[in-house]
Amino acid sequence: MEDGTPLPPNDAMFRALMYWGEENAIQIREAHLSKGGWEGWMQEEMRFLFNAGREDNCYEDNEKMAADIVLTPGLSGAEVFPNEPYVGEECAIIELKCESYFNAHKFKGEVKKDIQKVNGGLFKSRMFQGGCNIYCVALAMSNEGACDMEDLGLELFEFDDAEAPFQVWWCVRTIDAEEFSGEEEEDADYWDDDDTLEDDEDETVDDGTYAQGYSNGYNHQYGAYN
Repeated sequence: MEDGTPLPPNDAMFRALMYWGEENAIQIREAHLSKGGWEGWMQEEMRFLFNAGREDNCYEDNEKMAADIVLTPGLSGAEVFPNEPYVGEECAIIELKCESYFNAHKFKGEVKKDIQKVNGGLFKSRMFQGGCNIYCVALAMSNEGACDMEDLGLELFEFDDAEAPFQVWWCVRTIDAEEFSGEEEEDADYWDDDDTLEDDEDETVDDGTYAQGYSNGYNHQYGAYN
């Protein structure tokens, strides 16, 4: 990491992405060339990797708007990942964009929309009880894509211990816990009995998806570098 290069608040999460990218480089390069791209696949891999929620309707101002990936302390924190948790007491929300061969011409514009979504979105109060980091994350596969991300003002995550076929670019909006002003007491038990996830594949935590998340992320020790 070069001097002066900022680290994202949840940098273990970004290191895990780089390690995952190195391990799956061949599949990523092939998926990058497909007409459907690889963003949907990447979202699902991140859900497993971080033991996270996907397509969570956490936006207060738009019931049809969902966040791509949501990490919470109970599922992505120290209790599940004791060696190096992805989050502490805070939540992490990720809006993701992945450059592919067929979407390269609109990659910059789509990332710009996500930046506006992150910076301008109103989020449900349950997300802020321990603070929240809200990210726009863009995975660039080409030099042109990387230049576009720099033009948008995103930061490059530099990591020398793994060689992924993509570059990770990011920006973050941080909301501290003391800014939380929710009044609904039932939100305190939200993470113990969550029925708001919109993704059909995530309707219950008893269907094995979180167990797969433990296997993918925890057993591979992507987040453990001690």
